[in-house]
Amino acid sequence: MIRIKDKHDCCGCSACFNSCSVGAISMESDELGFLYPRINEELCINCGACDRACFYATGKEEIENEQESQVLAIRHKDKDELKQSRSGAAFIAISNYILDEGGSVYGARFNEDLVVEHGRAITREERDSFRGSKYVQSDLRGIYKQIIADLKVGKDVLFSGTPCQVESIRKYVPKVLQTNLFLVDIICHGTPSPKLFQEHIKNLEKRERRKIVQFNFRDKSRSGWSGHEESYVLFTGEKIFAKKFTQLFYTNAFFRESCYTCPFANMERVGDITLGDFWGWEKVDSHFNEDNKGVSLVLINTAKGKSLFNQIKGKVDAIISNKEQCLQRNLVNPTPQPGNRSEIVSYYIKNGYPRLIWRYFSNSMSSRIYRRLRLLFKLK
Repeated sequence: MIRIKDKHDCCGCSACFNSCSVGAISMESDELGFLYPRINEELCINCGACDRACFYATGKEEIENEQESQVLAIRHKDKDELKQSRSGAAFIAISNYILDEGGSVYGARFNEDLVVEHGRAITREERDSFRGSKYVQSDLRGIYKQIIADLKVGKDVLFSGTPCQVESIRKYVPKVLQTNLFLVDIICHGTPSPKLFQEHIKNLEKRERRKIVQFNFRDKSRSGWSGHEESYVLFTGEKIFAKKFTQLFYTNAFFRESCYTCPFANMERVGDITLGDFWGWEKVDSHFNEDNKGVSLVLINTAKGKSLFNQIKGKVDAIISNKEQCLQRNLVNPTPQPGNRSEIVSYYIKNGYPRLIWRYFSNSMSSRIYRRLRLLFKLK
């Protein structure tokens, strides 16, 4: 049976939970809201299915990669698609093809409570909920069996997620069913705490005295693709711009522990296609993104990925690039764990979200003076 002795050895993919035929595994949240398996030993029959489903226990699957990933800078030709997407809308072009062929698409979305989860789409309207970055770890528990069911009836299936999620799907799906399975992994910086995000929403709603119905981690409508502005929409329809959760995200302090030792943060990609933001696009073509609407970095890693791209290349503007031009930190190594992570996380767990923000992230005069004095005494 699967046992998590070190949190660095569990990404929370829930493949073990889905593989258990007797319901002996539950996924339970820790203090930050990250899911970990818990075994009911009275129900467990020691069949080993959970261990076989875990890539930490058995290692990464070997995939038939191309000799070297083909690197492309991509922007969708449809300006409306480009406007609605967070980058260059490469995912939209790919998923549109799958949907138009009668397939299903799986991706991360917000549910009605603004909890991030993976869902299934068979129409473009349903798929649109997958648009945009989600700076929170998504819950995969509900989609494994749906994917298997779609593949069994001959549907093309496109799954998009973080590399660890993509690897978990690959291990879960029997090889005999993988012919019509297309996997897209994203270049992942790390997955922040779901609990922290929910408390962020509650804090905003308390301040606004109104319910938030939409949240956008990367809203480029005001300052463009490179602006990194977040926004939220109140039930009254008013949109408000902010950067607070983005600030929390880029401290790197609230990622899942496995993110700091991620085995997928390199150029040995696990998806048929890898997607990300193409930072440094100017090295490829200084005019390609003059309107600051975004550029997708696309790595074509397998023959299946190449075949899929050939189906959508007429919908996008693409420029061939190379490894040197596209390289970014999380294609080289995992995001490093901050030296003060334990201090910040412990303070949050003990004192809650509002006091965390005041102590570490507020721009108020009192909190700035507090941080200055605290630093001076620490140096002494």
